[in-house]
Amino acid sequence: MTGEYPKTPTSDHAPCMAVLRLHSQEIRAEIAERRRIEARLGGLLRMSEVLASSIDYETTVANVLGLAIPALGDFGFLDVLDGADRIRRVVRAHEDPHTEALLAGTEQFRSAPGHFTLCALSGKPVLHAAVDDAWMQRAATGPEDLALMRGLAFGSMIAVPLECRDRVRGGLTIFYGRSGRRHGRADLELARELAYRATAALENARLYRERTGALERQAEADRRKDEFLAMLGHELRNPLAPILTALQIMELHGDPRSQREREIIRRQAEHLTRLVDDLLDISRIVRGHIVLRSETVEISSVLAQAIEVASPLLEHFAHKLSLAAPPAGAAVRGDPFRLAQVFANLLTNSAKYTSRGGRITVDARREGGSVVVEVSDNGSGIAREMLPVIFEPFVQGGRTLDRSQGGLGLGLALIKILTELHGGTVSGQSEGPGRGSTFTVRLPAAPALAPGEDDRAQAAGPRNAAPALRRRVLVVDDNRDAADMLAVALQGAGYEVEVAYDGPGALARAAAAPPECAVVDIGLPVMDGWELAGRLRAGRPPGALRLVAVTGYGQESDREKSRRAGFDAHLVKPLELDAILHEIEPGGAGAAAS
Repeated sequence: MTGEYPKTPTSDHAPCMAVLRLHSQEIRAEIAERRRIEARLGGLLRMSEVLASSIDYETTVANVLGLAIPALGDFGFLDVLDGADRIRRVVRAHEDPHTEALLAGTEQFRSAPGHFTLCALSGKPVLHAAVDDAWMQRAATGPEDLALMRGLAFGSMIAVPLECRDRVRGGLTIFYGRSGRRHGRADLELARELAYRATAALENARLYRERTGALERQAEADRRKDEFLAMLGHELRNPLAPILTALQIMELHGDPRSQREREIIRRQAEHLTRLVDDLLDISRIVRGHIVLRSETVEISSVLAQAIEVASPLLEHFAHKLSLAAPPAGAAVRGDPFRLAQVFANLLTNSAKYTSRGGRITVDARREGGSVVVEVSDNGSGIAREMLPVIFEPFVQGGRTLDRSQGGLGLGLALIKILTELHGGTVSGQSEGPGRGSTFTVRLPAAPALAPGEDDRAQAAGPRNAAPALRRRVLVVDDNRDAADMLAVALQGAGYEVEVAYDGPGALARAAAAPPECAVVDIGLPVMDGWELAGRLRAGRPPGALRLVAVTGYGQESDREKSRRAGFDAHLVKPLELDAILHEIEPGGAGAAAS
């Protein structure tokens, strides 16, 4: 027997084999459990990846149902609370068009909170592992509801709420039907995990949708506002044009008896023009629709332009203005027109808020790498609580019912925006009401100009209009006062003038006596100015007709449209007669004029 093994186990080996079998079962169970855990983790990971794959609300809703079916059921629906009493239902069935059609009929379904189709909205998870006809009869709210349940032929159901911040946002309800499968506790737990992740994804998508909708509504509101402002500017500028033209004609007559009245009309018309310009400027600048035409310029030159603009108001209030600015050595890089606008607005602001005969001081100097300009006055001052907000649009201090200071509260806002566009800063200081104020502008200094360079740049600016050589001019404007007043002014300057009040009339007059220049309003009835320009040029050799657009629309897009239509110049109402005379001649400044 030596060296031979027994062919059957003896009773001594039986306990060992039992232990081995037990260990083998435990190992298999452990492996199975690990596989279940891995599968569960993999499923959860896939859930997270799918739900994070889109921020679009509709896509996220579809993804939630796509994860639930067929993984957890044959068909189901997602109820989402869109409001306090609005329930939106999205349905889905796996490869079963008949069931999906039945579910689609419940999309507008409303029921008591206890009804099975809405039980997930109660905030509690529900598991009905086995559903029979008796259960359906108990749960149905009526014959139609019972017929629907029987038609769906479901035999098992899970319902889980979608909760966010202790509020129920919706519910996911999943069914097994003709497949014969049944739900268990593990399915319920997985459905709850899905609901937890789905709630976060849906909430993010909802917030994104609301944010996007708000931005779209804001963009639409901005578009409508821009259209309104453009139309407002046009409608306000149109009546100003004949007023100022008539005033210029009166001044040419030189009747001393009406000098005081003319000064009042001019001052008030110019004030209204500034209000319109400020209103449109603030809109254009905030939207980034302004282009700076930068060059190197001495600050003394900029201040001289600003004082010239503000001088009528300064003279009206008999203010004493003192200026201290180096003639050279304080150059800045920027748009001379916009920089002059900054300091003209500061001077105008000081003039309005300083009592008659007050004192205004302008001090400019070079400080290291900056050019500093201080505008000080001994006027009404600024309350301490107003200092942090004085540069905000539409903010004004010390308003009175008589509105004696006028304005829209845009001057300082424009100053701040334009200064920052030039890389500078502006600040305001005051010791309080009645103690005056000081505004300080700091701009980056530029390399010094060569002697006389700034003067040469000024000398190269717009020239005076050449004397008229009896050129034939056609004036077209549906505003009869504006057309007639401009015609009188041009006739007084020595031009032959024809007037038309619409496009067809202009074409008829041009056919009878071809003009050498046409001054055309853009906003004409029947045929707008851009179309009229093309028809006036048709059949005429290049250079035979000079076209000048005159309009209340002054945005860059309007100027570009005029250029494309063939206009040689685009002038914005109200106009100075000198600007019209300058543009009528062949050597006019052209489309860059404003």
